[in-house]
Amino acid sequence: QLQREADALRESLVLRDETARALSGLAKGRVDSRFVRSVLVGEGGFGRVIRAFDLETGEEVALKHISLSKVTDSVLRQRMFDSGEREADAAKSIVHNGVARVIGLFFEPDGDVFIASRFVRGRTLRRAMSDGLLRLEWDFLVGQIADALAELHKCGIVHGDVKPENVILNDDAEGRPVLVDFGSAGVEKSARRRFGVAAFTPAYAAPEQKRTMFRSVGPPADVFALATLALELISGRRPTPAPAYSMGFLRRAAILRELKEHGADEDRASLLAASVSPWPALRPTAAEIARALSKPPG
Repeated sequence: QLQREADALRESLVLRDETARALSGLAKGRVDSRFVRSVLVGEGGFGRVIRAFDLETGEEVALKHISLSKVTDSVLRQRMFDSGEREADAAKSIVHNGVARVIGLFFEPDGDVFIASRFVRGRTLRRAMSDGLLRLEWDFLVGQIADALAELHKCGIVHGDVKPENVILNDDAEGRPVLVDFGSAGVEKSARRRFGVAAFTPAYAAPEQKRTMFRSVGPPADVFALATLALELISGRRPTPAPAYSMGFLRRAAILRELKEHGADEDRASLLAASVSPWPALRPTAAEIARALSKPPG
């Protein structure tokens, strides 16, 4: 049905002599000439995500709409566009089963930005966690997410907002976790620096991420968020933030005890406890976590 509606829309555009604009890609043109929007699938942070049909590729996509209506300075807006375009271009080069493929970044005449990525069918990890069954396979899930993050980091991209809501368990790949909502990071980081709005989720954000709102953070921030997600998946709750850096080692011991109580072996418990260290340099890399969790426990 959606395909028939798309074909009808194409014919209508031909009659209105707008075929070239519809089929040549947006090239900083109007989103509605390429994408047929369907339903809203989520909101948060800087914008909302809409399920849509791409007339050019014939695929379903997730369109993230980032509203920049507050940006009246044309020079600043261009800088934000350039920052987002660089990051989106890097994201488009990533080919990984655990990363939602980015199609492109598109600009509207009013200054708003849309980023299109592959639509992933399935439940969010947040929704799936409610039944408690995923605890039995936490190491597989976290290891797969870590592997996807390692690919992003290798390409110079920091996700910046790893959380259960941004992981989809793909119905088309036997529940494999897929990271979504990262390609617009360049625009959001620029907007954050300008307006002081947090484009991350505080409950999963690393200490340095909360302190350096106006500067970029590195891959260790993603590792912290991933470990927080893992601890919540295993124990049913997120770890309590350390009240001060001096309490970091005491907090690590408490996390180790809790993980062992929930069945994690010594090596994996130590790995996750180190991953939520308040000191970025003491955290393992996403690649190290992926390698460690791919091995049988013991």
